[in-house]
Amino acid sequence: MTLSEAVIQHDTLLAVSAIPGVVVWRANSGKAWVKLSEHRYRPIQVNIPGCPDIIGWLPDGRFLGIEAKSATGRIRVEQRVFWANLVGAGGVYLVARSADEAVDAVHKAIECG
Repeated sequence: MTLSEAVIQHDTLLAVSAIPGVVVWRANSGKAWVKLSEHRYRPIQVNIPGCPDIIGWLPDGRFLGIEAKSATGRIRVEQRVFWANLVGAGGVYLVARSADEAVDAVHKAIECG
């Protein structure tokens, strides 16, 4: 059975948040419409384009971004740009296709410092 990205996100968030010293939360992104009056709405950008599904930091303070993908899910251009910028600034970016994969990668990032 193939897990959906929503299930992978949920399981990953729970599993990674249990690692001592790791702080993570769900980072929704996209556009939302805010009602200004009865007939007027305004779009707002929620988070920056390409932001990973889960963000936070490692015990040493490095920024952590985890993008949850299904077995067939693909990284979008905006996500690749975010990935390159985050790693270039010294952060850690992971693509997780399961919670176990994410936990292993976070432990490896902590060990490698």
